[in-house]
Amino acid sequence: MIDLYTWTTPNGRKVSILLEELGLPYTAHAIDISKGEQFQPDFLKISPNNRIPAIIDRDSGFHLMESGAILMYFAEQTRKLMPKDEHPRYRVIEWLMWQMGGIGPMLGQVHHFVKYNKGKAPYAEERYLKEAARSISQREALVRRDRAQARGRARLSRAQEGERNPDAVTREQVRS
Repeated sequence: MIDLYTWTTPNGRKVSILLEELGLPYTAHAIDISKGEQFQPDFLKISPNNRIPAIIDRDSGFHLMESGAILMYFAEQTRKLMPKDEHPRYRVIEWLMWQMGGIGPMLGQVHHFVKYNKGKAPYAEERYLKEAARSISQREALVRRDRAQARGRARLSRAQEGERNPDAVTREQVRS
């Protein structure tokens, strides 16, 4: 059983989405950051950085903070969503790190400056809107790259099958 300490923010939702996806039982504990509950001594024992989300794995007693670390922990514990082969594994880690250090924080800054502080810091609004747009564009480029690599692996697999069984794959099928 997992105790998930979270709030209704994008970072807080990441872990509950993963727990649902993996079918892991958990109990959610609301940490209302608008009321400063993340500074309470009991929560600070679990998350010394006073940030959500954080978890306690009741089966092992292990506690962990930071959404990226928690996502990796559950992926590895369940042996789901984290490839064992080196290159695919690092591709998953690359996407996670890109989200954690790139588009996630940029969209968070846009939200902060454009929604909650609109007009108070025009430079920040412009900067983070541009950076968010760049990050979204970068995401599209990364998706195209990964799709092209996946098609290449599929072609390679069909070509390899043809080497083992020449009747199974024609040259035209490999080129497609």
